[in-house]
Amino acid sequence: MIFSDTNKKVTDIETDTVLLFYRLGKFALIVGLIALTLYYSGVLKALEPYNYCVFKRTVGLYCPGCGGTRAVKALLSGHPLLSLYAHPAVLYYAVLYVVFMIRMFCSLHFSGVTGFPGFLSRPVSEKRIVNLIIAGIILIFAQWIVKNAVLVFLHYKWI
Repeated sequence: MIFSDTNKKVTDIETDTVLLFYRLGKFALIVGLIALTLYYSGVLKALEPYNYCVFKRTVGLYCPGCGGTRAVKALLSGHPLLSLYAHPAVLYYAVLYVVFMIRMFCSLHFSGVTGFPGFLSRPVSEKRIVNLIIAGIILIFAQWIVKNAVLVFLHYKWI
């Protein structure tokens, strides 16, 4: 690995990466809030007739992201089980995002505060974050294989 500052320790580099994830999470929160505002104000509803999967129309099978939009809509409407059914990775990543952002906020602002729960104020491990992201990617491909197997062998349309 090549780093700009060779005097940095591995823990400093890991902390920099975790802080980058946190900054990206804050950016995603802002983009998500803007998208929600546009959707619920009706600006994005004009695009709904064009909401189809090119992969499914072309190949006839579900793509790895099929059901993701329905899952987000279900989750935002307060139906987590319907979201889980449409695309399990959406609920998984939503929970992962919320837990990560809360832990990072608490570890940055409350570490060392007496009486604050220790598990919230401990730094988040980069290795754990990467492993959880990889688990989510595996979940995406596992649900993709299951949905297509059910479609091909049982002729059941999942979504």
